[in-house]
Amino acid sequence: PGRVGHLDPVSELSGQKARLHNIGYLDSPEPGDPEFLSAIEEFQCDRAIPVTGTCDAKTQEALLAAHGC
Repeated sequence: PGRVGHLDPVSELSGQKARLHNIGYLDSPEPGDPEFLSAIEEFQCDRAIPVTGTCDAKTQEALLAAHGC
C-alpha cells in the first residue's frame, strides 16, 4: 500500500478490503471486522454466491471480476 495504482492481491485481506472499498461496499479502506464481514456478505448476496462471510475462492473470483483487476 501507499503506491499510486497499487492493489495487493485479492488473496490478501488488504487486497479484499481495498477492492470492496473501491466498488462501494466499504466506507473505509481499513474497516473493522464487523464492517468487513457485512461487506463480504452483502457482496456475496448481490452476486448470488453462497453467503458465508468469508472471502473464499469463488468470492475472490467475483471480486476480481467486479473490480476489474
